[in-house]
Amino acid sequence: GVKLPTTTTYVNGKITIREYFTLRHHFRPEDLFEYGMQPQFLSRFDNAVILEDLTSGTLARIFKEPAEGVLQTSQNFFQKYNIQLEITDDAVQKIADEASKSSRIGARALKSVYGRIIKPFEFDPFSREEVKPLNGDGGPFRLVIDDKLVSEALKPAV
Repeated sequence: GVKLPTTTTYVNGKITIREYFTLRHHFRPEDLFEYGMQPQFLSRFDNAVILEDLTSGTLARIFKEPAEGVLQTSQNFFQKYNIQLEITDDAVQKIADEASKSSRIGARALKSVYGRIIKPFEFDPFSREEVKPLNGDGGPFRLVIDDKLVSEALKPAV
């Protein structure tokens, strides 16, 4: 047999050792021939790339960091209405955790999950109590998306 890598965790006084299999560690190009793919077909590909599911930590980075990403696009939208959009780290993590449940669609799940939260604000931002003036004179406004708001928005419809 093949020796599988292990992880050891210690939680609540219990040690857990878990073996895990990743195709990336064991893949050989010959495996595709054995699977039944024709050499004429496989010779057209220079490389085989093994993709892994995105972790919620990676999804959180994808959500926050790109200049043209989901969050930046949303902030630019609200800026047109003189609304400063902020999102807490806990809220970002909840969004990433929810998106990671849809592992088959990768980072596209972020847009879907975030859309469920932000769409009501995009439709009519000033009708929402969460949009508050930064100062008392009705000047610039502020919208803070926190983990409580995310949890409410992601609750299953009853």
